[in-house]
Amino acid sequence: MNPNHDHTPTRADAVKIAAVYAVLGALWILCTGRLLHHFVHDGFWLEKLEAVKGWFYVLVTAVLLGWWLNRYFREIRRSTELLQKSEARFVTIFRHSSAPVAVTRISDGVFVDANEAFARLYGHPLEKIIGRTSEELQLWHSGNRVQVIAELQEKGRTLVKIQGRRKNGDVLDLLASLQLIELDGEPCIMGTLVDVTERIKAEAALREGEERLQFALESCHIGAWDMNLADHTAFRSPEHARIFGYEQLQPIWTREIFMEHVLPEDRGAVSQKIQHAIQTQSHFNFECRIRRVDGQIRWIWVAGRYRADSGGEKRLAGIVQDITERKAREAEIERLSRLYAALSQINQAIVRLNSYEELTREIPRIAVEFGGFKIAWVGRYNLQTLEITPLGWAGEQWETVRNFRHSLEDRTGQACLCGPVIRENRSCVLNDLSAVTEMSNWLMRVEQAGIRAAAVFPVRVRDTVWGVFGVYDSEPDVFRDKEIALMEEAAMDIGYAIEHIENEAQRRQAEKFQLLSASILGVLNEPLTLREAGSAILGLIKRETGLDAVGIRLKDGDDFPYFTAEGFDKEFLLAENSVILRNEIGAACRDADGRLSLQCTCGMVLAEKCGPPGDHVTPAGSIWTNDSLALLNSLNGHDLRVEPRNRCTHEGFMSVALIPVRVDRQIIGLLHLNDRRKDRFTPETIRFFEGLTASFGIAVKRRKAESALKTAHEKMLTILDSIDSTVYVADMDTHEILFMNQKMITDFGGDKTGEKCFKAFRKQQAPVIAAPMINWSMKTGSRPASAPGMIKIRLPAGIISITTGPLNGRTGVWSGCRSPWILQI
Repeated sequence: MNPNHDHTPTRADAVKIAAVYAVLGALWILCTGRLLHHFVHDGFWLEKLEAVKGWFYVLVTAVLLGWWLNRYFREIRRSTELLQKSEARFVTIFRHSSAPVAVTRISDGVFVDANEAFARLYGHPLEKIIGRTSEELQLWHSGNRVQVIAELQEKGRTLVKIQGRRKNGDVLDLLASLQLIELDGEPCIMGTLVDVTERIKAEAALREGEERLQFALESCHIGAWDMNLADHTAFRSPEHARIFGYEQLQPIWTREIFMEHVLPEDRGAVSQKIQHAIQTQSHFNFECRIRRVDGQIRWIWVAGRYRADSGGEKRLAGIVQDITERKAREAEIERLSRLYAALSQINQAIVRLNSYEELTREIPRIAVEFGGFKIAWVGRYNLQTLEITPLGWAGEQWETVRNFRHSLEDRTGQACLCGPVIRENRSCVLNDLSAVTEMSNWLMRVEQAGIRAAAVFPVRVRDTVWGVFGVYDSEPDVFRDKEIALMEEAAMDIGYAIEHIENEAQRRQAEKFQLLSASILGVLNEPLTLREAGSAILGLIKRETGLDAVGIRLKDGDDFPYFTAEGFDKEFLLAENSVILRNEIGAACRDADGRLSLQCTCGMVLAEKCGPPGDHVTPAGSIWTNDSLALLNSLNGHDLRVEPRNRCTHEGFMSVALIPVRVDRQIIGLLHLNDRRKDRFTPETIRFFEGLTASFGIAVKRRKAESALKTAHEKMLTILDSIDSTVYVADMDTHEILFMNQKMITDFGGDKTGEKCFKAFRKQQAPVIAAPMINWSMKTGSRPASAPGMIKIRLPAGIISITTGPLNGRTGVWSGCRSPWILQI
């Protein structure tokens, strides 16, 4: 028997041993007996040897049996010791094992034994468990015992999930490892339990979390992926496929396929990000644009990390999300933020700047710098030319479209967005110029500048379209409702600012004109010659208005040469001095009706041939323009000039005003105002100068009357000084001597002007009552030619009467003054 062989002897083993011993004994007896009889024939020795042979067999078998029994019993003792030790270890393990273990009989289900862990698991004392059934203790929440026993009898062991109920009623999820055993001859079931309640809860929570994660990923349109870096194959979620435009998962997805979807301009950065993550075994995330299988360009966000799985394979795993809408919102927020910043800057500029020239230059710069537009500009609409003149612009590509003539007339070939803006008083927006087939000339220019979207907004001043505010962008679809609303607000603020600036300018101009008017009236009231007064007035006008050239024409025969002028060069004055056409000998040319042939626009004003009032013709007969190039078209066919010189235009004068000077409704000249800049005049300005020329006409009339009166006065003084009579003039109320002729100064020993006449002439202290003759003369106002009497002379200071003697018929001079008296002043 192999002592190392662990085998428990049975009855069959004993029978086998006895059979072996019997066979060996029989063979020994038979074989040795034959040998002895063959070799020994002596009966004595034969008997002796038979006895020896028998004892030898007994001795040998006894020794061998003793040796074997000693070994056998020793093995039994050792096995018993091992068994006892094993039982002790089993009891120890069974009792103190942390795993709940219990043994129940199959026949009645009574617990034969259980350990402390089992008792703790269910919350019952161990002594109350042993000897009772699970039904009595209500330990099983659910389960089919009959089915489990059948499976045990078939397989000997099984693993089942059951639910138990603790003493306090808590339900436990258990995993039971059951084994069929025999204990004290009774078939029993030994079960080892594992409490998997928390694990099941964790698994349920994990499944729920995975479901929620899957729901969240699908709701957020996030796809999951896991790529093997060895073969670049990847696991993807269905949402991953949808993001790239696939209706279902593709059988193969590699890094190369992914990079083919990435737009070429983004591939370099994407590849660098991924390669860096692999080299550094770190995380990564990036945003890029892809082209889906349906051709759409979308923005995606990719995030992931490098990892090595349990098999040592290197992988990249992460998520991908379509962020096109988010990028659009971010772009919109960024655009709106820029526009709000631009609007704020525009409002600050409106507060800071005081002229619309500065404002229209600053606003485009703000729109480009803060609003992010590629080109921005502000233009002024000209009602006469139907064109929009850019006043301010900004943007590197502006030069491409700067020289384009923005016109209201579509037929001119210069049609652009400004036309509908001004005609219909509304904003005009094009978010994709590539889809526009009209306005070919304008489109060609803006496409050369890289423009993809354009918007033009009306700038309204006093509810009338004053001009336009245009912004262009290099990206399509940038003008949404909010952006348009903000830009319309900016255009409205520009209009309000311009209206305020114009109101302030008009107020300042009114104040300036009021001061100018007062200064001119002061000049007109000074004792100056007409030419001196005219020069002084022109100087005031030129200084206060800043005009380049001013002049006054006054009637001289049939012509109206310049009476005085400032700012015109000599060649201009020489060429433009005459307003009528003359023949070779210098005579004025006339038409069939005898009217002078006009050669200058001034002549149209002077001849009152301007036509009906219109855009450039006032009811008072003035002609004015802020763009002399467009003047001819504005005269509505009433240009009566013959061979017009248009020298003002050739000299570069863009703003021209010709204002007639009238006296008693008759034109005696005109005021000529010129400037090389456009938009120098307004209707208010022209009306002011029309009032000024009216005052100047009155002054001319008065100065001419004063000149005639002065000439008459000088003649009268010459006469009084030349007569041989004493003549003086005195104030009848104060008796102060106002005038003495040379004869009287000589006769009375000097000039007594300023003294009392009764003291100077009569040495009296009081005035003398006038003689009856004087009273009569005052009443009749005449006398016989042969009799002494009085002469009445009207002077600027009043009427004086001189008492004379008879008229000298030979000389025609009154003489013999008898008693000079003052009669009326």
